[in-house]
Amino acid sequence: MRWLTIAGYALAALLLFVVFVFLTLPADAIARRLVRQAEVATGVRIHTVAVERLYPLGLRWQGVSIDKPGGSSGAGPADSGSAGAGPGGQREWAAFSSVSVKPVLASLLSRRRIMLVEAKRADGVIEGQVAVGQLPPTPGEQNGLQWRVDLTRVEGVDLAMLQPLLPTVKALSGRLSGNLSYEWSARKPWYGTGTLFLDVQQLALSGKALPMIPVDDIRFDQATCGLALTEGRATISNCSARGPLGQVEISGTAQVQLPVSRTLLALRVELKWQGLGNTPLTANVSGPLGSPDVAMEGGVSLDLGGAGAN
Repeated sequence: MRWLTIAGYALAALLLFVVFVFLTLPADAIARRLVRQAEVATGVRIHTVAVERLYPLGLRWQGVSIDKPGGSSGAGPADSGSAGAGPGGQREWAAFSSVSVKPVLASLLSRRRIMLVEAKRADGVIEGQVAVGQLPPTPGEQNGLQWRVDLTRVEGVDLAMLQPLLPTVKALSGRLSGNLSYEWSARKPWYGTGTLFLDVQQLALSGKALPMIPVDDIRFDQATCGLALTEGRATISNCSARGPLGQVEISGTAQVQLPVSRTLLALRVELKWQGLGNTPLTANVSGPLGSPDVAMEGGVSLDLGGAGAN
């Protein structure tokens, strides 16, 4: 029974160590550092209201807001009390009531550390994990960080948070669910690889998002889309939306550029809509997201004239 005694003392020592670390951990300093690392990795500004500890080594930020990608709020370093994003909050992209991070304790002993993440909004929840590893050095550069995000549960999120990324859309709503897997380096945060699947219920939008549709206000009962991301290039497949007035099928590619309104599109859109007859209408959409050109098959051309460009 001696080994049981040894194991008991070892477990007791481990518990005392965890309690000691929890009581003496500089949570505020660690929280600020994690926020800064996330800003460097994603290229956005993050603001928080307060931070609290979670047993044994977790952290929870309260009142988290994120600026639009590519924007600059002019605010100082992110920390507690830095909520807000410039006058009137006009640059705010997304907001969460709380964001929690808990490390997988076993990963703390490896070179690839894994953190469990939960972000809550009034309308939904996002859960998954973030893995952070060290990149090998390159000539003329110091070691960098490699990030991987796996969002295994995205439920009930209001689609309106994506509206700032779509300059030709005036209003956007719907309930978003899906999953995401994305890996990138801190050196090139917008040019990683991964996959994305989206499912939207009760999608509604207004504006010239699909200029070949003869109405400004568009509603779909359901929309689904799958994307494969490689070095900043998104290949779109199985992307469709169906509603009472018809359906839309979209395929093609999008090359990410910053700001997002400059993202280059090369899409094929097939439309079956009431009032357009029995023959599907097909269009090729090309150019920057903020002011794309639309060429209808058969030689008809539509020029959006830069409407909605940022």
